[in-house]
Amino acid sequence: MGTDLKSPVNLTQKTLEAVNRYKEDYGLWNHDEYEGKVGETTWNHLFKNQKVPYIKGTNEFYPAENSTQNNSVSNSFKYNWTGKCVTEEFKEKVLEISKKLKINPDDLMAVIAFESNFDPSARNPVSDATGLIQFIPSTAERLGTTVEELKNMSAIQQLDYVYEYLKTYSGRMNDIYDVYMAVFLPIAVGKDNNYVLGVKGSEECFPGTDLTKGKVYKNNSGLDINKDGIITKEEAVQRVIAKRNQYEIINSVNEPTGNGNDSRTGDTKIKENSNYNVTNTVAYQAVVPKYVYESGERTPEAYNLLIDQFMVETNPRYKPRNGATFCNIYAWDVSVAMGVELPRFVEINEIGNLEDATGKAIGRNLGSGYILYQDVANANATELDANRLATWLDAQGANYGWREISAEEAQRRANQGYMTISVVKEPGGIGHVQVVRPTPDGSDYDPSKGVYISQAGGSSAIKNGVYFLEHYKSESYYNRYKFYTHD
Repeated sequence: MGTDLKSPVNLTQKTLEAVNRYKEDYGLWNHDEYEGKVGETTWNHLFKNQKVPYIKGTNEFYPAENSTQNNSVSNSFKYNWTGKCVTEEFKEKVLEISKKLKINPDDLMAVIAFESNFDPSARNPVSDATGLIQFIPSTAERLGTTVEELKNMSAIQQLDYVYEYLKTYSGRMNDIYDVYMAVFLPIAVGKDNNYVLGVKGSEECFPGTDLTKGKVYKNNSGLDINKDGIITKEEAVQRVIAKRNQYEIINSVNEPTGNGNDSRTGDTKIKENSNYNVTNTVAYQAVVPKYVYESGERTPEAYNLLIDQFMVETNPRYKPRNGATFCNIYAWDVSVAMGVELPRFVEINEIGNLEDATGKAIGRNLGSGYILYQDVANANATELDANRLATWLDAQGANYGWREISAEEAQRRANQGYMTISVVKEPGGIGHVQVVRPTPDGSDYDPSKGVYISQAGGSSAIKNGVYFLEHYKSESYYNRYKFYTHD
């Protein structure tokens, strides 16, 4: 294990199987681009946390007699789950049933936190739903108990019923969306995140039921984030995600303490906002990030934290709607969190010449309201879409700390933790802008893959992490991009 992890490693099949097994047994994230990889979190878990000993002669991991698992239990979660009933024993049992259900334990903890704040006696006075995941009376009876009995159980005892309920959906719950749907509206488990759960005034019933989408909407209208009269699976889970994000992230480097105050980790200072809002679907309004860089050393861990908080793949703020896409809004949001805010409006050289976005940056809005460039005759300022942003960066970016660099340097700067973007002008279009982020394993720039990006845009383009050329597969398109970075 003396190999430099930043160098490419060719693992044998048995070694790869062992890595995957280790990560799965300890609840470490092992999906998508992280599958089979020993990143910093896994490396630290291997050598800094107490393990469940492997019993020779078996194919399973078991706790050895008198062994202590507390450290490995706590560090098997990404989030620092806390609460009166959230003991190490409770966490250990959640890990156990999550493994059986083949789900991420953080997803189950998030659903429980949202439904009951980990209170096994929590009760809805209207529906009599009770307990950790709010069992309704008929469900409790089907599981061989009652809501009254559930109410009098400890949190650890009640987890047995949580498992019994969820095991019906084992193998079908792919992420936090599906885990919550198993509790909220099981028919949506395994469905696309655009699946419609509720429609205002609709009499349409879900297949095989007498439950109408109109009733779902009426009882849960607060879930309609964009107020379009429709509740999608994606929208319904945003409050669960927001609840999860209230807990401090652990098993990562350079992250805040979760106390709502400034946090210093090494030489990096990040502020955590308690009144954050990153899902505002009024795109022209600035977000209030949960995490904001304040001062100190730039690090890839901090940069990743500030990017990931926006949940670009599931955040309704970036979902295409009414013919509009929001790549520029996403880049703007990340730049706000990084403390190097891209302008939203700039002065133009010629009054009325709205294509000439080469002037002084003047901020987020004009006067007391938001002014769309196409609505204003003889305006002397313009909003920056991606095309105008590209023009502005070329003409004025250096005056505001944005310098043009090569693709190779763009990846190097991102890997060091500096805000870096790629942008292209599209004649007759609106252009495109991407956030260049650290590579998953910290590897150097590979021209066969291109830079590693996070982006909003059209539905198929929205990605939180993908290599440019693996996504677009066009070197000619890639070569049209310019790259900029800011200290």
